[in-house]
Amino acid sequence: MYYVIPGEDDILMASSPDGLNFSDPQTVLRKGGPYDLYGAVDPAVVKVSDSEFRMYYVGWREKQEFGVRTNNYLMFATSPDGLNWTKVDTVISHEGLSDVTVVPVGGNYRIYYSDKDDLFTILVASDGTTIIDPEKKVELPYGCTVPHILDTGNGYYRLYYNRSPKYDPDPTTKYALRSATSTDLIQFTPEEGIRYENADAPCVIKLPDGGYRLYYQIGSD
Repeated sequence: MYYVIPGEDDILMASSPDGLNFSDPQTVLRKGGPYDLYGAVDPAVVKVSDSEFRMYYVGWREKQEFGVRTNNYLMFATSPDGLNWTKVDTVISHEGLSDVTVVPVGGNYRIYYSDKDDLFTILVASDGTTIIDPEKKVELPYGCTVPHILDTGNGYYRLYYNRSPKYDPDPTTKYALRSATSTDLIQFTPEEGIRYENADAPCVIKLPDGGYRLYYQIGSD
Protein backbone atom coordinates (compact mmCIF):
# COMPACT_ATOMS: atom_id res chain seq x y z
CA MET A 1 0.00 0.00 0.00
CA TYR A 2 1.31 3.43 -0.98
CA TYR A 3 0.11 6.49 0.88
CA VAL A 4 1.00 9.91 2.27
CA ILE A 5 0.77 11.36 5.78
CA PRO A 6 -0.63 14.89 5.45
CA GLY A 7 1.91 17.45 6.56
CA GLU A 8 4.87 15.19 5.84
CA ASP A 9 4.04 14.91 2.12
CA ASP A 10 6.42 12.10 1.16
CA ILE A 11 5.25 8.77 -0.26
CA LEU A 12 5.26 5.77 2.09
CA MET A 13 4.79 2.06 1.46
CA ALA A 14 3.60 -0.73 3.76
CA SER A 15 3.22 -4.38 2.75
CA SER A 16 0.81 -7.07 3.88
CA PRO A 17 0.44 -10.83 3.30
CA ASP A 18 -3.34 -10.70 3.68
CA GLY A 19 -4.44 -7.12 3.04
CA LEU A 20 -5.29 -6.63 6.71
CA ASN A 21 -2.05 -6.77 8.69
CA PHE A 22 0.56 -4.34 7.36
CA SER A 23 4.27 -3.90 8.01
CA ASP A 24 5.71 -0.71 9.45
CA PRO A 25 5.82 1.90 6.67
CA GLN A 26 8.97 3.05 4.95
CA THR A 27 9.49 6.17 2.85
CA VAL A 28 9.99 5.19 -0.79
CA LEU A 29 9.84 8.54 -2.60
CA ARG A 30 10.66 11.93 -1.11
CA LYS A 31 9.72 15.43 -2.14
CA GLY A 32 12.48 17.88 -2.97
CA GLY A 33 12.91 17.98 -6.75
CA PRO A 34 12.23 21.04 -8.90
CA TYR A 35 8.60 20.04 -9.51
CA ASP A 36 7.85 18.36 -6.18
CA LEU A 37 9.74 20.73 -3.92
CA TYR A 38 6.93 21.01 -1.36
CA GLY A 39 5.25 17.65 -1.75
CA ALA A 40 5.16 14.25 -3.45
CA VAL A 41 1.57 13.08 -2.87
CA ASP A 42 -1.40 11.12 -4.22
CA PRO A 43 0.52 8.11 -5.64
CA ALA A 44 -0.96 5.61 -8.09
CA VAL A 45 1.19 2.54 -8.80
CA VAL A 46 0.92 0.10 -11.70
CA LYS A 47 2.78 -3.23 -11.81
CA VAL A 48 4.00 -3.73 -15.39
CA SER A 49 5.95 -6.93 -14.68
CA ASP A 50 7.82 -8.62 -11.82
CA SER A 51 10.74 -6.27 -12.51
CA GLU A 52 8.97 -3.06 -13.48
CA PHE A 53 6.63 -0.82 -11.50
CA ARG A 54 5.37 2.61 -12.53
CA MET A 55 4.17 5.38 -10.27
CA TYR A 56 2.23 8.49 -11.15
CA TYR A 57 1.95 11.06 -8.40
CA VAL A 58 1.30 14.75 -7.79
CA GLY A 59 4.20 17.14 -7.36
CA TRP A 60 3.76 20.39 -5.45
CA ARG A 61 6.15 22.97 -6.85
CA GLU A 62 4.63 25.67 -4.66
CA LYS A 63 3.75 25.76 -0.99
CA GLN A 64 0.14 24.70 -0.46
CA GLU A 65 -2.21 27.05 1.38
CA PHE A 66 -5.83 26.35 2.24
CA GLY A 67 -8.20 27.81 -0.34
CA VAL A 68 -5.41 28.73 -2.77
CA ARG A 69 -5.03 26.73 -6.00
CA THR A 70 -1.56 26.22 -7.37
CA ASN A 71 -0.32 24.80 -10.65
CA ASN A 72 0.56 21.21 -9.69
CA TYR A 73 2.38 18.55 -11.70
CA LEU A 74 1.63 14.97 -12.69
CA MET A 75 4.93 13.17 -12.10
CA PHE A 76 6.25 9.81 -13.32
CA ALA A 77 8.67 7.45 -11.54
CA THR A 78 9.83 3.86 -12.12
CA SER A 79 11.05 1.02 -9.91
CA PRO A 80 12.38 -2.52 -10.37
CA ASP A 81 10.85 -3.77 -7.12
CA GLY A 82 8.20 -1.32 -5.88
CA LEU A 83 10.57 -0.05 -3.17
CA ASN A 84 13.40 1.80 -4.87
CA TRP A 85 12.04 4.54 -7.10
CA THR A 86 13.65 6.79 -9.71
CA LYS A 87 11.92 9.99 -10.69
CA VAL A 88 11.71 10.20 -14.50
CA ASP A 89 9.78 13.23 -15.71
CA THR A 90 6.74 15.44 -15.47
CA VAL A 91 3.77 14.49 -17.66
CA ILE A 92 1.38 17.44 -17.43
CA SER A 93 0.57 20.39 -15.21
CA HIS A 94 -2.89 21.58 -14.21
CA GLU A 95 -4.25 24.07 -11.72
CA GLY A 96 -5.24 22.22 -8.58
CA LEU A 97 -4.16 18.82 -9.97
CA SER A 98 -4.65 16.10 -7.34
CA ASP A 99 -5.94 12.58 -6.66
CA VAL A 100 -4.37 10.42 -9.38
CA THR A 101 -5.72 7.06 -10.53
CA VAL A 102 -4.43 4.96 -13.45
CA VAL A 103 -5.90 2.24 -15.66
CA PRO A 104 -3.69 0.18 -18.08
CA VAL A 105 -5.31 0.05 -21.52
CA GLY A 106 -3.76 -2.11 -24.24
CA GLY A 107 -0.17 -1.27 -23.35
CA ASN A 108 -0.97 2.39 -22.76
CA TYR A 109 -2.12 4.13 -19.57
CA ARG A 110 -5.28 6.15 -19.05
CA ILE A 111 -4.61 8.55 -16.21
CA TYR A 112 -7.27 10.42 -14.27
CA TYR A 113 -6.90 13.34 -11.89
CA SER A 114 -9.14 15.84 -10.17
CA ASP A 115 -8.79 19.57 -9.61
CA LYS A 116 -10.96 19.10 -6.48
CA ASP A 117 -14.05 20.01 -8.51
CA ASP A 118 -13.97 18.05 -11.77
CA LEU A 119 -12.41 14.91 -13.23
CA PHE A 120 -9.96 14.97 -16.15
CA THR A 121 -8.21 12.25 -18.12
CA ILE A 122 -5.32 11.80 -20.55
CA LEU A 123 -3.96 8.71 -22.32
CA VAL A 124 -0.19 8.19 -22.31
CA ALA A 125 1.84 5.78 -24.41
CA SER A 126 3.73 2.74 -23.19
CA ASP A 127 6.81 4.91 -22.48
CA GLY A 128 4.84 6.37 -19.60
CA THR A 129 5.01 10.07 -20.51
CA THR A 130 4.08 10.67 -24.15
CA ILE A 131 0.50 11.94 -24.32
CA ILE A 132 -1.39 10.30 -27.19
CA ASP A 133 -4.89 11.48 -26.26
CA PRO A 134 -5.01 15.03 -24.85
CA GLU A 135 -6.78 16.16 -21.72
CA LYS A 136 -10.54 15.63 -21.59
CA LYS A 137 -13.01 16.56 -18.89
CA VAL A 138 -15.11 13.63 -17.65
CA GLU A 139 -18.65 14.87 -17.19
CA LEU A 140 -20.31 13.97 -13.88
CA PRO A 141 -23.43 15.74 -12.56
CA TYR A 142 -21.90 16.86 -9.26
CA GLY A 143 -18.22 16.93 -10.15
CA CYS A 144 -15.61 14.61 -8.70
CA THR A 145 -12.94 14.49 -6.02
CA VAL A 146 -10.66 11.63 -4.86
CA PRO A 147 -11.33 9.33 -7.86
CA HIS A 148 -10.38 5.68 -7.95
CA ILE A 149 -11.14 3.45 -10.95
CA LEU A 150 -11.38 -0.34 -10.82
CA ASP A 151 -11.41 -2.73 -13.76
CA THR A 152 -14.14 -5.13 -12.65
CA GLY A 153 -13.04 -7.77 -15.15
CA ASN A 154 -16.66 -8.04 -16.27
CA GLY A 155 -16.48 -5.77 -19.32
CA TYR A 156 -16.86 -2.48 -17.49
CA TYR A 157 -15.05 -0.15 -15.10
CA ARG A 158 -16.28 1.36 -11.86
CA LEU A 159 -15.32 4.82 -10.66
CA TYR A 160 -15.46 5.49 -6.92
CA TYR A 161 -15.50 9.15 -5.93
CA ASN A 162 -16.90 11.91 -3.75
CA ARG A 163 -18.93 14.80 -5.08
CA SER A 164 -17.37 18.25 -5.25
CA PRO A 165 -18.61 20.72 -2.61
CA LYS A 166 -18.72 23.29 -5.42
CA TYR A 167 -21.63 21.42 -7.04
CA ASP A 168 -23.09 19.73 -3.95
CA PRO A 169 -22.66 22.10 -0.99
CA ASP A 170 -24.62 19.89 1.44
CA PRO A 171 -22.04 19.22 4.22
CA THR A 172 -23.79 16.01 5.25
CA THR A 173 -22.89 14.35 1.93
CA LYS A 174 -19.33 15.71 1.53
CA TYR A 175 -17.69 12.38 2.30
CA ALA A 176 -20.42 10.11 0.95
CA LEU A 177 -18.61 7.69 -1.36
CA ARG A 178 -20.43 7.19 -4.67
CA SER A 179 -19.80 5.23 -7.85
CA ALA A 180 -20.28 5.38 -11.61
CA THR A 181 -19.67 2.83 -14.37
CA SER A 182 -18.20 2.98 -17.86
CA THR A 183 -17.35 0.67 -20.73
CA ASP A 184 -15.07 3.12 -22.59
CA LEU A 185 -13.39 4.98 -19.70
CA ILE A 186 -14.68 8.31 -21.03
CA GLN A 187 -18.45 8.31 -20.47
CA PHE A 188 -19.47 7.40 -16.91
CA THR A 189 -22.99 6.73 -15.66
CA PRO A 190 -23.56 7.43 -11.95
CA GLU A 191 -25.05 4.57 -9.92
CA GLU A 192 -27.86 5.21 -7.47
CA GLY A 193 -27.19 5.50 -3.78
CA ILE A 194 -24.15 5.88 -1.57
CA ARG A 195 -21.52 3.16 -1.42
CA TYR A 196 -20.13 4.10 1.99
CA GLU A 197 -20.52 6.96 4.47
CA ASN A 198 -17.71 9.16 5.79
CA ALA A 199 -15.11 7.82 3.34
CA ASP A 200 -12.40 9.86 1.62
CA ALA A 201 -9.58 8.85 -0.75
CA PRO A 202 -10.96 5.39 -1.66
CA CYS A 203 -9.00 2.45 -3.01
CA VAL A 204 -10.88 -0.70 -4.00
CA ILE A 205 -9.35 -4.06 -4.89
CA LYS A 206 -10.95 -7.20 -6.24
CA LEU A 207 -10.36 -10.30 -4.11
CA PRO A 208 -9.64 -13.82 -5.41
CA ASP A 209 -13.06 -15.00 -4.22
CA GLY A 210 -14.79 -12.37 -6.39
CA GLY A 211 -15.52 -9.98 -3.54
CA TYR A 212 -14.16 -6.48 -3.10
CA ARG A 213 -12.26 -4.70 -0.34
CA LEU A 214 -12.42 -0.94 0.24
CA TYR A 215 -9.55 1.00 1.82
CA TYR A 216 -10.26 4.62 2.63
CA GLN A 217 -9.39 7.58 4.78
CA ILE A 218 -12.01 8.72 7.27
CA GLY A 219 -13.53 11.94 5.97
CA SER A 220 -12.22 14.95 7.88
CA ASP A 221 -11.66 18.64 7.30
